[in-house]
This record gives sequence, C-alpha cells and structure tokens, in this order.
Amino acid sequence: MNTRFHAFIIIITLLLACSHNIKTDDFLIKITIPIQTLQEISKEEIKNIFYKTFNKNPYSSNLIEIVIFSYSSGKEIFFFPSNKNSNIKSAIQKGSIEAILKIKHQGELKDIYFIKANGKSMVEMIENLTIEARKVVLSR
Repeated sequence: MNTRFHAFIIIITLLLACSHNIKTDDFLIKITIPIQTLQEISKEEIKNIFYKTFNKNPYSSNLIEIVIFSYSSGKEIFFFPSNKNSNIKSAIQKGSIEAILKIKHQGELKDIYFIKANGKSMVEMIENLTIEARKVVLSR
C-alpha cells in the first residue's frame, strides 16, 4: 500500500482517538485572523456574533478557537452578449469565508473541523459561520 494512504489512516485514527464529547454550549471564544485583507470587521465584532450563538462563560474549561484562513468578499460577473443590440448583464456572487474550528477542553485539543459559510456581507458570512460552528459542536 502507498505511504499517503497509511498517513491518512493514522491521522484519522488519531483524530478519532482524541475525540471527547463536550455536551455544553458554554465556551470561551478565541479568534485568529492571519488574513490581512479582513479589515471590514474586528475580532471583537466576530466574538460578539459568536457569543450570540454560544453561551459566554469566562470560567468554562471549553474553548473554541476559530482560525480564519480564507476570505472572499464575492464578485460581480459580467455577461457580454454576442449581439450588439443586447444589454450587458451582471450577477453578483456571494462572498465566502473559511475557518478551522479547534475545540479544546481544559487546554487539551479535542477536535478540529473545517467550516465554510457564504453571505452577501461580512456580518452575514460570520453569522452563517457561527451557525456552521454550532452544528459541528452540537453534532459531536
């Protein structure tokens, strides 16, 4: 068998072995934004949006760390007709944001997930990202 397959099996086994059920939705939230282009919203604003979804407990031993690694504000697509008498048409594609969701319990890393959300604005993207994060946490 090839080496990549063995490495994949080992990684999956380690992730499953580290799994720990956290049955609460009380979390501390830590935001990491290594992307310089994400200037439309601050870390504090992102935390506040997450705390609308998750209960804020400063004494919780559970930590959710969100590392945003990809962001696109969306794009406008233009369609040029072959007939000069027709109008140019355009469509706006929603933006997207991708993050790694790390779940820690008592300082120990328990799970890692990749989550993605779309939206028309940065706030909508972050709100949708929190929905995805909550789905992940509650499905564990």
